[in-house]
Amino acid sequence: MKIADNIYEIIDSVGDATIVAATKYVDSSLMKELLKYGINNFGENRVDSFLEKYEDLKNEDIVWHFIGHLQRNKALKVIDKIEYLHSLDSLKLAKIINDNRKEPLKCFIEVNLNKEESKDGIYLDELDDFIINVIVNVEMIITYISIFCCSFIVYFNVIKLKILIIFVTFELPLNYFLFFQQILLILYFVNFFLLDTKKI
Repeated sequence: MKIADNIYEIIDSVGDATIVAATKYVDSSLMKELLKYGINNFGENRVDSFLEKYEDLKNEDIVWHFIGHLQRNKALKVIDKIEYLHSLDSLKLAKIINDNRKEPLKCFIEVNLNKEESKDGIYLDELDDFIINVIVNVEMIITYISIFCCSFIVYFNVIKLKILIIFVTFELPLNYFLFFQQILLILYFVNFFLLDTKKI
């Protein structure tokens, strides 16, 4: 099967979904071939390689994704050249983005589901607090946050996170989120108290 046939088959299979090509192992010439077929979302995971390709393809219409771990000491080289960061994993990195990027950066939070020390990412049981800390501490510059692989058992955390996602998705005034969180907490304890009273 030719590359062109393979690409068309993939495009047909995904429908309206956006295809992000992980191009970390290919050179700029092959990426130009992909552009001919309408694939212009490219994901890179090494800073040096990304900067080289960015320079080679600076005249092309490309949406750049950084999909690898972004070290804080290299962040300034990248953050104004990408549209998506797939590996936000620390409050310090969020603050660097907030302080130095001119426009909001769309970020995906990297979640370490199994708490593997060899891998980066926020632990699942720390995720909701991390999101709140990002919103409170980076002055709402990062307004687009998507979360993958999240499953919360505690009912209160589920509701709290859903409210937070609504605020983020619709770009509502996030400074009111803490107020809603306090209301939710009060309702939670009231409900707990009523249930406990019924048992008595």
